[in-house]
Amino acid sequence: MHIKRLEISGFKSFADRTEIELPPGITAVVGPNGSGKSNIAEALRWVLGEQSAKSLRGARMEDVIFAGSDGRKPINYCEVSLTLDNEDGRLPLDYREITVTRRLYRSGESEYRLNRQTCRLKDVIDLFLDTGLGKEAYSMIGQGRIDEVLSNRPEDRRGIFEDAAGIVKFKARKREALKKLEDTKANMMRVEDVIHELTEQATPLAAEAERERQYRALQEEAATIAGRLAVHRIEQTHMEYQRAQDEAVKAEQAAAQEAAALADAEAHLEQRRLELVRQGRELEEIQSSWASWQAEREREEGQRRLLEERVTHLDQTWTEAKNRLQDLISRRETVQGELQRLEAEVRSAEAELEERRRRLEEAEGGYGDAAGTGLEIRLEECKAELIERLNQAAAARNEERHRREALEVAARRRDRLMEESAERSREAQDLKAKLEEVQRQKAAAENRVKSLEEADRDRVAQERQLRGRMDQAENGWRRDREQLAALVSKWEVMKDLEESYGGYGRGVKTVLTAAKAGKLSGVLGAVAEVIRVPDGLDSAVEAALGPALQYVVVRDEDAGRQAIEYLKRAKEGRITCIPLTVIRPRTMSEADRQTLSGAPGWVGVAADLVKAEPAFQSLVSYLLGQVAVAKDLRGAVEMARRVRRRYRVVTLEGDVVHPGGTMSGGAPIKGSGSLLSRRRQVELMAQQVEEQRKRVEKGEETLRSLREEEAVLGRAAAENERALHEARKEGNRLQGIQDDLGARLKSLIERLEWDRFEMDRLIQEVDEQTRYMEQARERTVQAERQAALVQEKISALEVERRAMEGQLEERRAIITELKVQLASLRERRAYAVQQREAKVSELRELQRQIAALEKEIGELEKRRDETRSRLITISEQLEEGQSLAAERLRELQNAKEARLREAEAVKRAEAAVAARRQGLHRLEQDLHAWTVRRERLQVELRHALDDLAENFHMGFERAKERFGDVEDPGPLSRRLEELRRSMQSLEPVRSGAVEEYGRLRERLDFLSAQRDDLLAASARLNDLIREMDDEMSSRFLATVKEVGAQFQEVFVRLFGGGRAQLELTDPADPLGTGVEIAAQPPGKKLQTLSLLSGGERALTAIALLFAILRVNPVPVCVLDEVDAALDEANVHRFAKYLREFSHETQFVVITHRKGTMEQADALYGVAMEEAGVSKLVAVRMVDPEPEEQTAS
Repeated sequence: MHIKRLEISGFKSFADRTEIELPPGITAVVGPNGSGKSNIAEALRWVLGEQSAKSLRGARMEDVIFAGSDGRKPINYCEVSLTLDNEDGRLPLDYREITVTRRLYRSGESEYRLNRQTCRLKDVIDLFLDTGLGKEAYSMIGQGRIDEVLSNRPEDRRGIFEDAAGIVKFKARKREALKKLEDTKANMMRVEDVIHELTEQATPLAAEAERERQYRALQEEAATIAGRLAVHRIEQTHMEYQRAQDEAVKAEQAAAQEAAALADAEAHLEQRRLELVRQGRELEEIQSSWASWQAEREREEGQRRLLEERVTHLDQTWTEAKNRLQDLISRRETVQGELQRLEAEVRSAEAELEERRRRLEEAEGGYGDAAGTGLEIRLEECKAELIERLNQAAAARNEERHRREALEVAARRRDRLMEESAERSREAQDLKAKLEEVQRQKAAAENRVKSLEEADRDRVAQERQLRGRMDQAENGWRRDREQLAALVSKWEVMKDLEESYGGYGRGVKTVLTAAKAGKLSGVLGAVAEVIRVPDGLDSAVEAALGPALQYVVVRDEDAGRQAIEYLKRAKEGRITCIPLTVIRPRTMSEADRQTLSGAPGWVGVAADLVKAEPAFQSLVSYLLGQVAVAKDLRGAVEMARRVRRRYRVVTLEGDVVHPGGTMSGGAPIKGSGSLLSRRRQVELMAQQVEEQRKRVEKGEETLRSLREEEAVLGRAAAENERALHEARKEGNRLQGIQDDLGARLKSLIERLEWDRFEMDRLIQEVDEQTRYMEQARERTVQAERQAALVQEKISALEVERRAMEGQLEERRAIITELKVQLASLRERRAYAVQQREAKVSELRELQRQIAALEKEIGELEKRRDETRSRLITISEQLEEGQSLAAERLRELQNAKEARLREAEAVKRAEAAVAARRQGLHRLEQDLHAWTVRRERLQVELRHALDDLAENFHMGFERAKERFGDVEDPGPLSRRLEELRRSMQSLEPVRSGAVEEYGRLRERLDFLSAQRDDLLAASARLNDLIREMDDEMSSRFLATVKEVGAQFQEVFVRLFGGGRAQLELTDPADPLGTGVEIAAQPPGKKLQTLSLLSGGERALTAIALLFAILRVNPVPVCVLDEVDAALDEANVHRFAKYLREFSHETQFVVITHRKGTMEQADALYGVAMEEAGVSKLVAVRMVDPEPEEQTAS
């Protein structure tokens, strides 16, 4: 066995979790002072169970928890785990590896674990007894303690040798045996006291037992008679119950049949309702279809009216176009006539012009005067030029006039077209405004239709949801009503039992009934009636009171006497009365109450737990003031023991520990708590009935509300349907108006487009005519200016010619006249040509306008024909729709009539269901009456059977077999009264005196036997202690002798000579003798240890330690700076010895010496890198491979 590892967390300066692997051999821990080296050794001692904080260098045990530093907070707990290799099985646990863990919290709580299982400190200490490990073992040498081995008194040195001798466990067993011996002596004294007390109680109890035997004999006979009467009463009650059961079954069958019929009627009603809903939906679909069809007809009618208006408008437009075409054709014919006239004029002018030109040539041919000829030629040329200029001016004036006339015509047409276009624009604006208004109204109508359709869908969903809610509410209402009926039935049964005092004895019932009827005064009720027991305490209080539950509480003794005399006269049994004026409260002493309150399972004093009116507090204290309540029987026994069994202790389950120690209990008897809990149950059931009735009323109110909501939805559906029809009709009307306005607006827009085109053309024509007129005016002005210049030149030539006037005057006049005529003819021809060209242009424009108008007329005719065709088609559709309207209307009317018929069928089905429900209600009332009677008889029968079971501890069959039949119960009743009087004469009888005396006698015999057993056990313990003393003495002496011999040898080797020895201070007393140590280093005399130097003392102590290890090697040895006082030579000897022992013992050495470090197999360095926190650095000093090879 050896230590494998040590885990430290939060212990002293080891704040962090630190794991130290400890291999076999020597492990050295080194480090500067104050670094926390010794904390490792103290952690080993602490985990092995060290309980002294002083031994761990602390004031209290919480000081071993890391207390924090400048840079760290304190830790709330510390934990050390030690893991040992148990391959050799040295520790008595069936594990190869054992881990011991100790944890301490700053609150003071601590935990011990063995292999992660919680254990006790004792388990840890017992585990390491005689193993060489332990908090006080000689293998654990702490810092500065090596010298204590030699400084202690001889008697104090025994511990080391006892540990080496292996007698520590014997000493522990001896201590346990001595403790058991003391306990045995104390138990014997208590047994003697109890035997003495029981002997004093036995004599009077024997007399009471004899009286009880006589009482029991009478009681047995009375019980037999009472049993026979009980069997007779049970049989009679059972017969009545069987009859009520049969009637209830018949009523239940009838109710079931009626319920089945009601279910069928309700199913039929549901089918009718579903059919009504289906027909309603079908009617809605037909109405919707009718509305859609009607809307389609109205839309078609609107289209027909629109098409008619379009045809009319197209006819008007066509007529206007035809008229304009006719005007243009007439104008064209006029222009063509004028053109022919102008062409004739041109031809005539050209012929005359040719004739004049010929005559001029003839005249000029006869003109021969040279001089005159030259002047005349110039004059004629000027005149000809003048005529040409005049002709140009005339032509320009003619063109200007013509252009002005054309301009005026175009301007007039332009102005007229502008007026007509403005009028059409205003009409188009009006139509557009009307169309926008109609579109707005139509959008509003469509939105309203959508809103109404959405509302209709929502309404249908609401109806579906409402029907589901109605079905759910109706089913819930039926269930609540059925539950109410069941609750009322049970409540009435319980109330009848309460009012008829069911479960009470015959005499108690008679007195309470008479008092309720006013026949007796001063009777306040039974004990079970005047107290209130909290829930959960029924069994406890009933067990505490027992028969006292049926005691009759009276005002005074006179009232009790009157009640008893009344019973005697009525011959109705017996009662026990409690006069309130006589009884006195009973209470526990405060000391006993304090004693019981500290016991486990304490609940309280029964009188404090029970509630009652102030007038009955003395009664409660009288009956329950000295009764304690415990949670369970174990607690009750402990409580009774603490008060020396002077009080009655009951448990919550009804078990009882009686004064004196007797106990009663077992499985609870069925119905035993009914007297106490029945009134609470009646009140609770009354509340439940009221709550259930409210739920039923609430369900009825919910159904009424849902039906009203259904009616509201129906009215809303009709209103919505009417509004939807009106909205659709209005939408169709507006659609027709919109189409009409749209068509008219489109026609106007097309005409306005034509007007704009014509206006552009006329404006262009006006601009052209104006430009041409201005050009003609400019030509006229220029021609007139040139003509004036020519005229001046002519005047000059005229002057010159007048000088030459002569014979050629006449000829010149002729020539001039001919030239003038020729010029006039030329002007006329040019004007005619110009007029002809203008007429040709006008004719060409007229041809273009006629072609465009003919095309427009063709398009108008095509559109008119198409519109007429559509009008004919829609008219035919409307005529066909008229024939279908009646059929559709008949279909709608038939659907409405079918829905009305189905609604009447639903009403009839509802009436049938209501009638069935009334019939079922009457049958349920009959069933309820028989059920109440059956349950009342069942309760009476159950109480009678319970009384039979409780009083006679048997069932009915066995009782009938035992007691037989009773033909006449009268004589038996009278004999029962005689027996009760005889029993009364023996009262008071101590209940259970016979058993109590038997138990007392049995207990006396048992205690006597126990006393003899205690004496024998005491003798055996004394023998065992003597045997252990002998064993410890022999082992101790043998160990001291062996250690002495080894001590001498080791001392010589360590000191290089000298001698040492061990001596017992009192050899005659091996168990108490001290051990004296004498040492003589080389060159010195044998002297006491106090005269040795510090190094010599330390080396002597080390020699003693090694001697003990030779005699009894330990698996682990921890040495904390034991070599501190040695010089270098002694350190090397000490280290060499460690190496010799390391093959059998694992050493953990805390040291500062190099010689010791050199022999270490593993070296751990401890340092404080962080202030107040120890850190560990490990160095392996040997190669583990050879060990592994050896192990293999």
